[in-house]
Amino acid sequence: MAAPTDSLSVSGPTAVRLPRSPPLKVLAEQLRRDAEGGPGSWRLSRAAAGREPLELTAVWMQGTVVEAGGGEARLRDPSGSFSVRGLERVPRGRPCLVPGNSRI
Repeated sequence: MAAPTDSLSVSGPTAVRLPRSPPLKVLAEQLRRDAEGGPGSWRLSRAAAGREPLELTAVWMQGTVVEAGGGEARLRDPSGSFSVRGLERVPRGRPCLVPGNSRI
């Protein structure tokens, strides 16, 4: 499977690289247990389902905001807590960063 090609989206003062394919929604536990790599380049194993791994450049994670500030946040989803960095690059993400909010 070919890796998605990035496109450059310019809206406002900052240019942001966006993947051509939409992000895959994952739980924190899925990345802990089944992924290799790091931000911007994950390989998600699907061997348990008998399928080939997925190459991911972006993931969609959703959870309840525990704390936020300085472009970082601590969230909790049904599989546990996790930290997110680089929130200044999330389109329309900042208004959601209020502790107790369940959508980010």
